[in-house]
Amino acid sequence: MMKPFAFLIGATLGLLPACGQNGPRLVTTEDETTIYLGSQAVLTYVHSETLPPEGVDPVYRRSAYIHPLYSPGGERLTRIQPPDHWHHYGIWNPWTRTHFGEYKVDFWNLAEGQGTVRFAEYLEKMEGKEEAGFRVRQEHIYFKEDGSDAVALDEVWKVTVRDLPGQSYQVDLYTTLSTPLGKMGSWQCHGTHLRGQDLGRCRRHPRALGDRGRGILGGGGPFGHPLSEPPR
Repeated sequence: MMKPFAFLIGATLGLLPACGQNGPRLVTTEDETTIYLGSQAVLTYVHSETLPPEGVDPVYRRSAYIHPLYSPGGERLTRIQPPDHWHHYGIWNPWTRTHFGEYKVDFWNLAEGQGTVRFAEYLEKMEGKEEAGFRVRQEHIYFKEDGSDAVALDEVWKVTVRDLPGQSYQVDLYTTLSTPLGKMGSWQCHGTHLRGQDLGRCRRHPRALGDRGRGILGGGGPFGHPLSEPPR
């Protein structure tokens, strides 16, 4: 079992006035689950497979990521599939250059065609007076030479949104990883990443939020200071 790790994304901008239902709630469709505060969407988890635009190699398709993530003021903060980085997906967990047994798999650079990450199942959905969220299981898949695939990593995400005093909210994402392969290694880039919108002073890199990472939404641009810069 790999050591569990978690990161926190917070926001402190003013919320739009809530209409209708009060407090956090979940809405699930055929493709995604969205957490709302009142009438305002906070984030969406995509469980269906997303294809790249027409004419782009379908190797870039994947599921199991968060997009959009919104500021309390309703600004969209994340982005997927930018033309120069088709493999970037909002908030996602891409491990680079993993190795186990005879296999070497890059879950970050989808163009290598070595593996991907896909949604497996919902484990739990929670709705309370001040907090709503869900737990999901995701599979990091590696592709074999014979055309079949197998699970390299099992990952469980717990995502919650908490309504806070002072017109703000808190988003928590906890991720737990395990491998059925006994032992697995990775180097260069791993952990949870966030691809931001290309707005103003927001740099074009995704933000790397690793084992002890913490990112704060707000400040001069849509994001605070990144902890590290992952490979392109």
